Amino acid sequence: MIKVAVSRKGFARVEKSLDDVVRQVQRRAMKDALMKAAQPGLKAARQMVPREHGHLKRSLKKKGKTYERSGMAFVIVGPDRNYQADVDGKVVRPVMYASLVEFGHVVRFRRGGQVYGHVAPDPFLRPAFESTKGTAKKIYAREIGGAIERQAKRAKKREARR
Repeated sequence: MIKVAVSRKGFARVEKSLDDVVRQVQRRAMKDALMKAAQPGLKAARQMVPREHGHLKRSLKKKGKTYERSGMAFVIVGPDRNYQADVDGKVVRPVMYASLVEFGHVVRFRRGGQVYGHVAPDPFLRPAFESTKGTAKKIYAREIGGAIERQAKRAKKREARR
């Protein structure tokens, strides 16, 4: 018969190491993996965007954020709020009209509020997301798996030094 003796201190160190790995993955790795996973969607959206002046296409960016308290991370793909350009002496901000292009809109004139026309939707973000979500999932899984392995190795090295 084999007897194994385990101290509480050993469990506490293992638990602390695992907590460190989780914290490091939440802090940085999730956002980095999401940013890499969003790249194909951004590229597809830039290819699908309707082009008049090209400013909407140039304004498309991705932005990531991590909430450490809740352990959540997300990436937004869309027009940059700070992008603006000069077109025929007028300042154009694609963030102001991107949703009108994506979802369409009604054209109204002030004369009695009568509807004179309709601009059909020309979606580019939703189809780009739908066409690349499988690839994005694979990239995210690969990146987050690698990050977890790297953080586990670092934790193991830190534990060996103690």
